[in-house]
Amino acid sequence: MGPALVTVTRGASGTRALARSGFVEQKAFPMEGADTVGAGDLFLATTLSNLRERSLLGSDAPGTLRDMSERDVAEVLYTAAQAAASTSSRFGAQPSTAEELSAALAQPAALRS
Repeated sequence: MGPALVTVTRGASGTRALARSGFVEQKAFPMEGADTVGAGDLFLATTLSNLRERSLLGSDAPGTLRDMSERDVAEVLYTAAQAAASTSSRFGAQPSTAEELSAALAQPAALRS
């Protein structure tokens, strides 16, 4: 009973998620903030897209959100936070493209923080 996954965005304070597998926090990515319009929308869209890619959404999904590992939750939050940060670094509601997000995620960890 109840929600299988709860996420909370907190702007520059990062994000949090609670799932059956545990509690996960993701720090906000450092960036030059230009405009936060669309960042929350893109965070949610990226979260849903990532869950679908993991076959955790839809009536035909082999897994369920309740079965997500803590690592899966952390990876979903990390990707969504990166997408939101990228969007916030430009003016207007201009979401990151899939290519831009992939390039940002491919950077070595030292360059991300």
